[in-house]
Amino acid sequence: MSDIDVGSTESSRSAGAGFAGAGADTVACLPGDGIGPEVLDEAVRVLQHLPLDVQLVVLPFGGAAIDETGDPLPPETLAACRSARAVLLGAVGGPKWDGSAVRPEAGLLGLRKALDVYANLRPATLGDVDLLIVRELVGGLYFGERGVRADGTVFDTCEYHPAQVERIVRRGFELAAARRGSLVSVDKANVLDPRASGGASSTRSQASTPVSSCGTRSSTASRWSSSRAPTGSTSR
Repeated sequence: MSDIDVGSTESSRSAGAGFAGAGADTVACLPGDGIGPEVLDEAVRVLQHLPLDVQLVVLPFGGAAIDETGDPLPPETLAACRSARAVLLGAVGGPKWDGSAVRPEAGLLGLRKALDVYANLRPATLGDVDLLIVRELVGGLYFGERGVRADGTVFDTCEYHPAQVERIVRRGFELAAARRGSLVSVDKANVLDPRASGGASSTRSQASTPVSSCGTRSSTASRWSSSRAPTGSTSR
């Protein structure tokens, strides 16, 4: 099943180009690279068969946008995504741009940050398995400080603001409450120290959102507690 990225606020509605009547919602379509255009074409076919009044705008993004404009996230693409009701993204990146000064993935990270799509929802259903994985998208290693020091040391910084932890935990609780009332938080407990800010944020979210059971599971041991801060969570 497809990923769904959720932002902190709804995008505003605006007019666009494509099929639909007056006053329709705009959907920004970013085919991107590799299999992306093929996947997006099929998604558009589905939209055309649904009772939705939408207008589609196809925009350059990722490596294709680098080839066309030199920018993986052109200003026109970002502006259209900001004003759209939703964004459909195919795929980004490929070996063609490996080692290049500008990477296609920079467009994806830039889009996430600009739209503040902080929660990635990944449903997994097969037989008796019915999970919804909730992943934080705008904090951590992707957006932390990085670089090379004078002595050649390379560093990437994994950091989360308490507000980032709290809202992803809150979203996990809200989703779990609407499902079976069970929430599991997963972190790398033997490497990352979640106590500095996440524990308090997690506890505040628990206090305001009733769920029948909640815990954190270390990836290296079956230890459970209700006060550790997650880097990701699963709603069951």
